[in-house]
Amino acid sequence: MRNTANNSFSVLDEHPLLKLKLQNFCDDHALEGKPALIWQCVPVRPVEIDVRKKAVAEILRQGASSDDADGWWNAFQTHYAVESTFDGIISTFRTEDPGWASEFHSDGHIIAGVWTFPEAALADKPIPVLMNFYQNAFEDFGTLVSRLMDSLPMDFPVAITCTLLRANALGFQRERQRGEIRMIRRPELQWRVRTAGSKVELEAASKVMGKELLWAYNIAAS
Repeated sequence: MRNTANNSFSVLDEHPLLKLKLQNFCDDHALEGKPALIWQCVPVRPVEIDVRKKAVAEILRQGASSDDADGWWNAFQTHYAVESTFDGIISTFRTEDPGWASEFHSDGHIIAGVWTFPEAALADKPIPVLMNFYQNAFEDFGTLVSRLMDSLPMDFPVAITCTLLRANALGFQRERQRGEIRMIRRPELQWRVRTAGSKVELEAASKVMGKELLWAYNIAAS
């Protein structure tokens, strides 16, 4: 994945830390060649967080704690204990291919991704597809970021962005129109890096980014 990330995502050229974290996440989770949605958020001012404290790990484990968590990423919450990584801690399902993961690093960097999707038939072949409810994942990520910032010595502003890998291999099927699958030609979608100066701005940024996912496929967003 490292070669792909080095040659793409020019929006991240001015944000080398975000680009490096994206590369590392793709390497660690073997995402080369796979469609994947990956969110990132990092404080603008440098911080040092003891991420291995029990209370910190519990916040990451609980994720967005949504009552109607979708199974494809489960609101980034798991009943498994978090584990240590080189950069910090990781929360996911302990299966061969969990399909999603969230990480919190000692520099305050929060990164999460989902790489399992429903399948639908296109020209009699199954392909992975997005559906409208993936818009909710953006808000779940924003909620996870807010919960970590509320409980730890991290201050606004923060930088937030998202990357969709292998976008041209991932269709979009509207939930109420199962017969139509929309495709896009770009190999990747890279959201611009937004700066949020408050919790309200972070929530607004998360929502508009979710809408941009639907707009990319010419789908009306609520």
